[in-house]
Amino acid sequence: MRELFYGVGRFADIQADLGIPKSVLSGRLAQIDENDLAQKEPYRDGSSRTRHAYALTQKGRELIPVIIALMQWGDKHLKDGKPALELTDKRTGNPMKVGLVPEGGALPLRRMAFKPIWDQPENTVCAPAQPGLSPSRGLPCTSPAPLLLRRCRPCRACAVQ
Repeated sequence: MRELFYGVGRFADIQADLGIPKSVLSGRLAQIDENDLAQKEPYRDGSSRTRHAYALTQKGRELIPVIIALMQWGDKHLKDGKPALELTDKRTGNPMKVGLVPEGGALPLRRMAFKPIWDQPENTVCAPAQPGLSPSRGLPCTSPAPLLLRRCRPCRACAVQ
C-alpha cells in the first residue's frame, strides 16, 4: 500500500523497493486488488506484452491517513522522535501531523509534501526517473518510499555508495 501511495505501481519497481520475493508480492497485490484498494491498469513498456500497474482506488486512498498515523507513531515511540520523513503543507511549509479535526476542517492530502530527513550523508538510494519507473543510474534519493519503514540503502541497480 505504501509503495502505491507514493506512485510506484509497476510490479518490478515495487519488488525492487521492498526487496521481497515475487510470490509474496503477487499474493499481497492480489489481496489488495480483491479488496478494491487498488486497480490494475494496463501498460506497455516497449515490448509487445501488455503488463499491469496498480493504482490506488478511492477506498485505498482513504487508508493513507492510517498509514501516516502508524508512521508517526513509530517515529515517536520506536525511533526516539526522529522521523525519517517530514510531512509538510505544500503551501505554508508547516509540519503536518495526523489528528482528529472537525468535519470539513481537514486539509486535502494533495497539499502534503514529503521531505526525507537524512541521518548520514552516505544514505542514498536511486530515485525513479519518473513516477512508477524502477530506480537506476545513481540519482540522489528524492523518493520518500524507501524511507518510511526502513532505512535508505544503496540501490543494487547502480551500486550507489
